[in-house]
Amino acid sequence: MTEQDVIDCYQRILKRRPDPDGLSVYTGYLNKGRSISDLENILKQSDEYQFRSKLLENPQVFKHTFQSFSLSLFDFKICLKSSANLVKLIIHLWDTLPDRIIVSNMNRCPSELQLFGQIIIKDADNFGLSKDLILSKPKIYYQMLENVKFNPYSMNLPKQTYKLVVSRYNEDLDWLENLNENNIQIYNKGDELEKNSDLMAVKNLTNVGREGETYLNHIINNYDNLDDYTVFCQADPFEHSPWFIELLNKYHQDFLDVQPLSYCWKEVSDAKENEGWLKDVNKTGIPPLECREYTNFLHFDETCKIHVEYLNKDFKCVYPLEWTDGGFNTHLIPRIQRKFKSGSVLDWIFEQIPFDQKVPEIIPFCFSALFGVHKRIILKRPKKFYEDMRKFLLLDPDHGYLLERLWLIIFSFDQ
Repeated sequence: MTEQDVIDCYQRILKRRPDPDGLSVYTGYLNKGRSISDLENILKQSDEYQFRSKLLENPQVFKHTFQSFSLSLFDFKICLKSSANLVKLIIHLWDTLPDRIIVSNMNRCPSELQLFGQIIIKDADNFGLSKDLILSKPKIYYQMLENVKFNPYSMNLPKQTYKLVVSRYNEDLDWLENLNENNIQIYNKGDELEKNSDLMAVKNLTNVGREGETYLNHIINNYDNLDDYTVFCQADPFEHSPWFIELLNKYHQDFLDVQPLSYCWKEVSDAKENEGWLKDVNKTGIPPLECREYTNFLHFDETCKIHVEYLNKDFKCVYPLEWTDGGFNTHLIPRIQRKFKSGSVLDWIFEQIPFDQKVPEIIPFCFSALFGVHKRIILKRPKKFYEDMRKFLLLDPDHGYLLERLWLIIFSFDQ
């Protein structure tokens, strides 16, 4: 056997020449009486071969995700067009990642690169990602990036106006005067309210069902003449989104078809003295500050912050960190679970409401029902769906808290 036999075997199995040490070792291996088939089997068991096989097992992924690639001593060099394609590649290769991915010719901006943490900049056109760096975040982090398709820095969407639907009890509404656009529908469930502008319509509703009933009421009664885009909010959104006015005035033209608009339920500094479970269990707020730090890629800028997390089928957060809501998970959810004998809370809800889809393992959630949604997304579900949801909501006061966690899955935020 000769060195050429080893070279030919490498080219056939790994599509490259062997490195000097490999050439020497495997030439000696063959000269000790082992066959080419034995060497082929050794190479096929290597991480490099498994990686290459995984990469090429789906020709469509290969074709649409990147333009070209080369592999040399497990440094994977790839030519990509966008960070979205890099996310797809990471997910596809998750179990067979190379030691390092070197990316070139990717149209990108600094904000996109923040998605990947401390990258290795090689030059103006190349940067590297180590396997350890990629694995420092869970797989679901990249799956979320892929699903959200969120890049407020590079969007170039036509400017869109919006209808603002406000669910009020007795909150002060003077802040509405600070909005640049005033297509506002106020639904009042508290003391009588006089409209202070011809552009602000006021409708009185019975005080049932929290803000969820208000939103459903608006959708049901306007199903055939919805505005192109609607922003739904509680009448005091600032505890959950301190920069809510700035989000609407500065960024509404960049909103996604389904756009989460909240950052938290409550900062711990805002807690009342009698809310011991908040200060004792959730000492950095709800959600915990350390959880929110993982989703800064959703922010519009340094002050206009957005947070989305994923809940399991019993409505406990599992991404980006597992944490327990001392009020919701330990008090309300056990009350709900007593309504059925087996299964999860989400399974039970899907039995009550005809979602017409498989029960997902995880669902996206933004706090306090602050979000925007395009008309075509609302209309994907029939009017009867929203009517059935309203009936379910009014069966029990606890169901309002469940509906708050269902809005993003209702509107297929991550699909």
